[in-house]
Amino acid sequence: MTNSNQPFFIPISLLGKGSFGCVLEAIDKETQEKVAMKRIHKLGKFLSRESKILFDIRGVANVVEIQKLIYSSDDNGLTVQNLIFNCYDSKNTQ
Repeated sequence: MTNSNQPFFIPISLLGKGSFGCVLEAIDKETQEKVAMKRIHKLGKFLSRESKILFDIRGVANVVEIQKLIYSSDDNGLTVQNLIFNCYDSKNTQ
């Protein structure tokens, strides 16, 4: 888990948007891999239930595996959880 305002990822495109946040396609600057980054505004001091569950089930078959969790701030200074996953092309998967 990393806490930083440094841009570790280069956003490419918006993959989806919902009530609690958005999912971006991005490039990991360190590995040059394409990733999916789910950005959620954080409320309170605790890890979100979704984040905790995703870390608990790492390695389970047929579940997208979380790679990293990074905290950052948005333009208003609010804390954002950035959940990092492998990015799969849904058009080419079965």
